[in-house]
Amino acid sequence: MVALPSRPFHWPGGIPTEVKADPNNDITPDEIEEQAKGLEMNLPVNDILEETNVRDEFPFGFDGARDGWEKDIGIYAPGYLEMEATGMEADYDHARLVEPDEAFEI
Repeated sequence: MVALPSRPFHWPGGIPTEVKADPNNDITPDEIEEQAKGLEMNLPVNDILEETNVRDEFPFGFDGARDGWEKDIGIYAPGYLEMEATGMEADYDHARLVEPDEAFEI
């Protein structure tokens, strides 16, 4: 089962049913919606992260370094940034997403 990142994340076509919106049940769906307000979710993912960084909305301990984001995206969503660069991000196969536990093996 794929767990949703701790902050709101854009899933083209909506959040897949196998994704838990909040695996820890810390926040409600309405709170997730509220947190996402104001973010321009049609930007490239690195720009969304940069906007979140500027708004100082990263969780404590998240360094907000752009090169780190690219590395993490490459691990958890292999091939996504390349598809995004060519305008094909909507066609990204979510089955390619890597579970956090599996990422330790990479």
